[in-house]
Amino acid sequence: MNAKAEIPVLDSEGLLERGIAFEMTEDLAASAAYGGAREPHRHPFYEIAIVLESDGRHIIDCASYDNIVNKVFVMCPGQVHHWEGVTAISGTLLRFGDEFLLESSFSVNAVWEMNLIREMAGGAVGLTPDARLELMDLIETMYGEYARMNEEYASILRACLNILIIRLFRLHKGAARSESRIQAYSTLCDEFQRLVAKDSSERRKPVRHYAEQLRVSMGYLSDQVKRQTGLTPGEVIRKAIVQEAKRMIANTGLSMAEIAESMGFNDGSYFCRLFKKEAGLSPIQFRQACASMNLRRFGRGL
Repeated sequence: MNAKAEIPVLDSEGLLERGIAFEMTEDLAASAAYGGAREPHRHPFYEIAIVLESDGRHIIDCASYDNIVNKVFVMCPGQVHHWEGVTAISGTLLRFGDEFLLESSFSVNAVWEMNLIREMAGGAVGLTPDARLELMDLIETMYGEYARMNEEYASILRACLNILIIRLFRLHKGAARSESRIQAYSTLCDEFQRLVAKDSSERRKPVRHYAEQLRVSMGYLSDQVKRQTGLTPGEVIRKAIVQEAKRMIANTGLSMAEIAESMGFNDGSYFCRLFKKEAGLSPIQFRQACASMNLRRFGRGL
């Protein structure tokens, strides 16, 4: 069984048409108010949705955001989201791949910025009036470069995106970034987390698999990941597995046994124990909680 097929993956034809793994549009309605965006889905790229005006709500990985005016939503590849009840919406949508950021000569900053994206992913960053003006000035600059396609326009877009990510992170945290974190963040750790996130919707893989992929010893990988995240590689993998299981439980009709099997668990009871240890609820209880949230969302009560 291919359980991934139960949650559609929506790609973008325009993302690579210029050969830079980046696109932007002011037609947010085309992406949020119509078609497959109304149903749970995921993307193979990063997405930043800047919502200035809108009705309806946005649901990301089971979290529902009912007031989405002057909000920015940052999503990583593989996250599941959809829009509900949106009939009118205005704003900007940015889409880009890992390679767009990593083409920068400032590779250390690019890795750090990808980490900031992960920290913001799935949440809503609120815009104050001043922050909205600053952000839209930056977006206007980006639109100009994107439309004219002058020499090195991709480099300018990349620099503007870097600024945008840092400004959003300041709003997300309520404070400017720590310089020490730029130097401390490990490229190896980032690549490990990227691979784990990419693989979480497939059959689970052991730590040894990632050490071999990254061409380092298991001990060195463990030291680096523990130093940067406070977690062992195994703990990072388990958290990613449970996060993906939550998406499957909330957004598909698959049984727990089918979900466990699709993620590489031969023992369904072990899967349930692992899920409860990480999530605080059994898989069945989590599905019931999601169903209750949906009932309240649509005003039907319990």
